[in-house]
Amino acid sequence: MKSRIKAIVNLLAGCGLLLLGSCGGGGGGGGGGGGGGVAGSYTLTVSVSGLGGSGLTLQNNGADKLAVTANGVTTFITGLATGTNYAVTVFTPPDAPAQSCAVGNGMGTVAAANITNITVECRNATRSLYTANFNSNDVSQFTIAANGRMSPLAPATVLAGSSPASLTLDPSGRYAYVANDNGTVSQYGIAADGKLSPMVPATVVAGTNPTSVAVDPSGRYVYVANDGGNVSQYTIAADGRLSPMVPATVAAGVGPASVTVHPFGKYAYVANDGGNVSQYTIAVDGKLSPMLVATVLAGVNPSNVTVDGSGRYAYVTNVNSNSVSQYTIAADGSLVAMVPAAVLAGIFPVRIAINPAGLHAYVANFGSNTISQYTIAANGNLSPIVPATVLSGLGPTSVAVDPSGRFTYVANFSNTVAQYTIAANGSLSLTNTVIAGGGPVSLAIR
Repeated sequence: MKSRIKAIVNLLAGCGLLLLGSCGGGGGGGGGGGGGGVAGSYTLTVSVSGLGGSGLTLQNNGADKLAVTANGVTTFITGLATGTNYAVTVFTPPDAPAQSCAVGNGMGTVAAANITNITVECRNATRSLYTANFNSNDVSQFTIAANGRMSPLAPATVLAGSSPASLTLDPSGRYAYVANDNGTVSQYGIAADGKLSPMVPATVVAGTNPTSVAVDPSGRYVYVANDGGNVSQYTIAADGRLSPMVPATVAAGVGPASVTVHPFGKYAYVANDGGNVSQYTIAVDGKLSPMLVATVLAGVNPSNVTVDGSGRYAYVTNVNSNSVSQYTIAADGSLVAMVPAAVLAGIFPVRIAINPAGLHAYVANFGSNTISQYTIAANGNLSPIVPATVLSGLGPTSVAVDPSGRFTYVANFSNTVAQYTIAANGSLSLTNTVIAGGGPVSLAIR
């Protein structure tokens, strides 16, 4: 069976592919701690170090926001009862200077005591962008200036495996992983200047025709969707290297095309080319287990699944029904179709991205050379912005919003990456275009 990327490439030839945003509200600043929670509950206290920029916002369980202004100890205002799960992640990374921040001990369950061992370590980081190039078997690497413009690094590309199909970064911005169509995953270290360096070994074995790779928000686990019908699962060592779990794979549906992890790190979803989405719970050791209802229906040939930063909504692009399925996420992580169950997109929609604040969504339409743009209502429903689409390059394959929420980037199969500025209403305006490697099909931003 051909990988989904190959199928999309053939479609183009015949007819002419997590985490952060603008500041939200939330608890007190750093240096001395926030409030003590509510009566009868326990607090989450975070120790922050290395912070040099401004704008750092943390979130717990995708909802409770905590703005951090200085190094030291700070506490989420909202308390949690005994037995409540917590998942602290970075909502907005620091800027001016740009920094990446890694959360330690960010997930667990409250056990009749305050949580005091959560750490956040920040370091200066060059803002970077990477593309996996399907035709040239490499990864392009760029720096991103304060105005969002891209400049190639030297070297401009690093080698990957055969026909790389998907690219992702770990939450700390220290490691990169690329799923290659030849059944491997390339693994790289990321230097402070954004340059990639292959690890030793440079690759690990995956399943048949990998199509998508994702890292959980804790930075401890990696999952790879294999077109052969399963998902590979790995642990991440302290130096970023991947080791297969036991078992090394779990079953998925027909033609897994995309895998994503819920922002709380407790659930995972796989869009299957056969017309549904597999849904899993994630155990404390990272292993996937199918939910009681193992799949939910999607459209025709789903290609990409993503979850908004609040963890309340999920969206799936359907290549051959030219639509986006939309779901609410229940308390147990299962997907429930919204009303309406889907909204229209362009021709062959292949990827969807959501801005960090969860207010807007963008879809790369491979067949119509456009980007659909939507507002996201309070109930999660997508509504087209006016205009409903903007032009892209030939064959847009991937779309991503930068951590600041000011720019959107689109990889085009015609060997380019385009930068768009995001207006207050969410609409896109083309700013800049640069040359990438051959056939970029996936992009990631640090």
